[in-house]
Amino acid sequence: MQWLCIPEQKLIELTKGSIFEDNTGEITKVREKFSYYPEYIRRYKIAYCWEQIDEVRIIPLDFRRGNIIGGNVILSRVLENIVRLTYLYNRCYYPGYLKWFGYRFSEMPIVASDIESLILQCYKTDNIDIIMKNLKEIIEILIDEHNNQNISVAKLKESPTGRNFFNYSVCHISKEILETLPENMQQLGIGGSCDLWITNSDILIWAEKYKQFEELYKNNYFNERSGIGDMMI
Repeated sequence: MQWLCIPEQKLIELTKGSIFEDNTGEITKVREKFSYYPEYIRRYKIAYCWEQIDEVRIIPLDFRRGNIIGGNVILSRVLENIVRLTYLYNRCYYPGYLKWFGYRFSEMPIVASDIESLILQCYKTDNIDIIMKNLKEIIEILIDEHNNQNISVAKLKESPTGRNFFNYSVCHISKEILETLPENMQQLGIGGSCDLWITNSDILIWAEKYKQFEELYKNNYFNERSGIGDMMI
């Protein structure tokens, strides 16, 4: 659980950079220990990213209804999680500031070169048909890599919730990944690691606060949906 409470930027700072003297070898040992996540932590983070990517179904609905701002905000969130997922499949820590994401992205050997041009085109065009075509292709490429790494048996499923704009879903991938994890991981109170859902960079740089994040994982604060809120909307 403590792994989930450490932002990846801090792990980059710990494991990267030159060492000018390490006579006892202690620094090298620490770096080797934290060189990358244990597999069950990596999978837990991958599951969260797939859950977030499932919002892809909302994008064409917003565009078709003229909610261009809302559609683009969701598009950016989906693409951000696609980039995060690419880092995870490459077993690379990603930078803590979004402006640094792209610098390392192009250098990663797995998946990145296959989807980079598709991502850029999603940002450059306002044609929703091209955007959704690219997103579907990106998702299929990611699923192929996911299966190559034997994380779970993933596939793109048809779903009626896309209302004939994007009739596919990937939320089941997240659930299937969680089923491969130890039971105590499945019962954690919140998904992903702290830097996947905390967007305030000031909080993420305060190392003394990390311990407090554990309470969010230990205690399940989510209540079952009664349906009342949905009826109100």
